[in-house]
Amino acid sequence: MILKNILNLKFLFKLEKLDKKTKCNKEIINVVVFNMVYFIITTIIYFVFEKVFVLSPSSIFVSILSIITIIYNYTRINKIRYKKKKPNKIALVITGSVITILLGYSYLSKDIWLVQPYINSISYLNDHNNKISYDEKTGIYTITKEKDDFKILQLTDIHLGSALSYDKDLKALKTIYSLLERTKPDFVIVTGDLTFPVGYASFSLNNKTPVEQFEKHRDSLGFYLWKS
Repeated sequence: MILKNILNLKFLFKLEKLDKKTKCNKEIINVVVFNMVYFIITTIIYFVFEKVFVLSPSSIFVSILSIITIIYNYTRINKIRYKKKKPNKIALVITGSVITILLGYSYLSKDIWLVQPYINSISYLNDHNNKISYDEKTGIYTITKEKDDFKILQLTDIHLGSALSYDKDLKALKTIYSLLERTKPDFVIVTGDLTFPVGYASFSLNNKTPVEQFEKHRDSLGFYLWKS
């Protein structure tokens, strides 16, 4: 981002033919200092509050810096030109609309800002000490329980979706938790229709997001969940 800004400024000042190079150099220094300070601050925030964020903070920080850069290009640069130019309102509206749509779509496609807080709050349920072995030749996992019967729980037609089906998704995840808590199975198998069948409804086109959400829910519970 810093290198991009420096090259853009040099090209712009050369194009505008400013009378003094000091203006160009001063502006470049300001851009470099701002970017470095922004990078340091956001890096500190990222590592200090890494476990607090629900969304990926890196994408948020990059989006904020991109918006600041656009505002800078439309305001500050215009003040140091020979010939003043009024901001192009149409360009501003189009740029703002495109950014809003892209960020909004990316925000909705993740869906973690809705159900992830619940997933983070649930407790680890699998307290079994069953032995697990894997045969590399056959590709078969074997789970052995020393005491009591071996209990299997089957889950099906969970139909996780997206932000549009938040209420239903939350109920489905809570139902899974309730079933696991009551039955205390040794093994859980998930058969069919893990996600809502229409990809565009999950804002991901391929239902990748709800699958990832289910995997995070599975990991939080601590059970061996398999899809077939």
